[in-house]
Amino acid sequence: ISGGCSGPLAMGLLTGKFTSRQPIPESIRNGTRMYQEKALGMSFAALRKIRGVSERLRISMGALALSWLISREGVACVIPGAKNSRQLLANAEAGDIQLFPEDILELDEITQPLKEFHGPDPDQWGSGRYRFGS
Repeated sequence: ISGGCSGPLAMGLLTGKFTSRQPIPESIRNGTRMYQEKALGMSFAALRKIRGVSERLRISMGALALSWLISREGVACVIPGAKNSRQLLANAEAGDIQLFPEDILELDEITQPLKEFHGPDPDQWGSGRYRFGS
């Protein structure tokens, strides 16, 4: 069974748009699990490492995040948002990227603490509507 992923750039978090808690608008932070205080601290720690991977591979953080997601078993499609043509072209860059297995493994390891923290519910709003795994 395959699924689709909506909002794969975490409202800009995975593009490198936000580098600290301060510039994140309240309208984005309210209600999402990924912007809870503890999760946000863990996210910024992971993002620093993800930025290092993107710099080493010479691709944008957003393209790296999307290409990593596309490489996942069970992901049939990825639906990123774009507010303008620049963002649309940046998202499209991910379709031309083929990550090596060691890059995928590195990203898996970087994000493991966040995956453990959030658990098997993929719903960013934390409504508990969806549960996968144990």
